[in-house]
Amino acid sequence: MSTRGTVKCVMLGDDGVGKTCLLTSYQEKRFPDGYIPSTYGGHSETVFIGDTLYILAVFDTSCDPQYTHLRPLLYPQKDIFLLCFSVVSSSSFASVRDVYVAEANHFCAGVPAVVVGLQIDLRESTKRRGVSEVVSRTQGEEMAWAIGASAYVECSAKTGVGVQGVFVKAVVVAAESQTRSRDSDGDRQVEGGAGVEGARKRLFRRRTGRCIVL
Repeated sequence: MSTRGTVKCVMLGDDGVGKTCLLTSYQEKRFPDGYIPSTYGGHSETVFIGDTLYILAVFDTSCDPQYTHLRPLLYPQKDIFLLCFSVVSSSSFASVRDVYVAEANHFCAGVPAVVVGLQIDLRESTKRRGVSEVVSRTQGEEMAWAIGASAYVECSAKTGVGVQGVFVKAVVVAAESQTRSRDSDGDRQVEGGAGVEGARKRLFRRRTGRCIVL
């Protein structure tokens, strides 16, 4: 077994969509009784990907206007965003696209995101009542693709379906992004370098028309 370090994750989404219930269900393996307010402290869990151990630090957030100024304080040095909405609330679905993507990109450009559809246990019963707010899996996948998210996943904190998969996906996406970042940094150092030799290599690339971002 090897340890690869910490993945820091921020959960974003409207209040009431089930973010805190998802986190509680994941940590305590049970659905919480009653209302649990969002907290801004970090919650750490261990996640195995194959034989590699990661420490996953998850930060819950609130969209209450009085906390709007606090959310960006969590963003520096984070590795992954979970953009959460309820599949029985089209307004929370729209908020992911119209509010949280822009906020995450503004404060943490380049940090990957996973879109998470919550409360899937309510989808069918809500459909039967004829409520038009139900968001399908296809709609979730299409929106994730449109905003440039790395993946779309669904779960139910109440039944436990898909809960662990949300956080495993978060770690996998973040770890892959970290690896690409390290490889990119190494390529820039190898391909460029300092001094006369580095300058010669860069001049050669310009002459041969090879386009490389340095």
